[in-house]
Amino acid sequence: MEVGFIRDKLEIKFLILYIAARLSEPADGAAMQDLTMCDDGIDYFDYAECLNDLVKTEHLRLTEDGRYLITEKGKRNSAICESSLPYSVRQRSDRNIAAYNKAALRRAQVQSHVTERENGTFTVTLALRDDVDSLMHLELMMVSSHRSKNTPQEHLLNFYKTFDELKDRKFDGMVITGAPVERMAFEDIDYWSELTELMDWSKTHVYSTLHICWAAQAGLYHHFGIRKVLLEQKLSGVFAHEVVRKSNMLFRGCDDLFFLPHSRHTIIDEKAVRSDSRLKVLAQSDKAGIFAVATDKGRQIFFTGHAEYDLETLDAEYRRDIKAGLPVPVPENYYVNNDPTAGPRMTWRAHAHLIFANWLNYFVYQETPYDLQEIGYKPIRRCGWV
Repeated sequence: MEVGFIRDKLEIKFLILYIAARLSEPADGAAMQDLTMCDDGIDYFDYAECLNDLVKTEHLRLTEDGRYLITEKGKRNSAICESSLPYSVRQRSDRNIAAYNKAALRRAQVQSHVTERENGTFTVTLALRDDVDSLMHLELMMVSSHRSKNTPQEHLLNFYKTFDELKDRKFDGMVITGAPVERMAFEDIDYWSELTELMDWSKTHVYSTLHICWAAQAGLYHHFGIRKVLLEQKLSGVFAHEVVRKSNMLFRGCDDLFFLPHSRHTIIDEKAVRSDSRLKVLAQSDKAGIFAVATDKGRQIFFTGHAEYDLETLDAEYRRDIKAGLPVPVPENYYVNNDPTAGPRMTWRAHAHLIFANWLNYFVYQETPYDLQEIGYKPIRRCGWV
């Protein structure tokens, strides 16, 4: 709070109108109070009286959801009277208004909706918008032929859709995530049949499909017959990578050397990958092997590592394995001084964000046909694919 420069109720009204005229969206009572009570000269009861008076005189309008919206009358009088406010008060208000509008923009850009289904469960849909249209619309899918051990079935039923619910639709992009079953034969996994059906479906119903970790191994095996190889010791840590195809848009903006996490007991047969003319190696690591593989035009992309991991994920996995008595190594290049007691250090966030943003932009947003029904597994135009 600053020294009071507001001297009477008239100036309080001027200030409320000054604020309301500059907000990017109507503000609720709590937000309006926080924005207005920026000066020691304002008494709460005077503020509340002035706010009500402005509604009564139709300078402000109270919306159905209890938010205050400035009227045309309010805008005209605000423009006339704003110079009556002390300059220092306007400066403080401008800073607070800018912070409010920034938060409001983020709320408008990142949206979530909960829709009740006929069976009484719910579907959560996430969306990312710009000032004009929707940039990304996200729905969560699960396989129905497997019961998760780590996630409550109620949660999955409430927030995820099954393949049967989505298979008649087409999508710009899809991410197939990993699973802790890498030491099992693919055919021994209880949902393998459903997953292979999903992967085949993605070739004609999804513009670009991103497979991550075990899903990358599964996709390469199913589509190209690339087998996985069991390691003698778990590969775990944050490793240096280099871009093999520097002109490829997926790694546009990446440094010559960048770091990403890996955590797995198996690797792909790299010789088989490199000898298959249908596949392009995009990025690799001396220690962790091939990281990114893609088909021509980027319709199918495979990440063997975990660019999506947050700071604590490797630590949680390591401590879980140690508690279970498993002979796992300390994750390399992850903890400060490679000491688990010193805590982890984040070294990959910027490049991880960049890579996923490039996928969404260059392989999903810019290239997906406007009419999703045109999606099919056929040659397409491509900006910057090499």
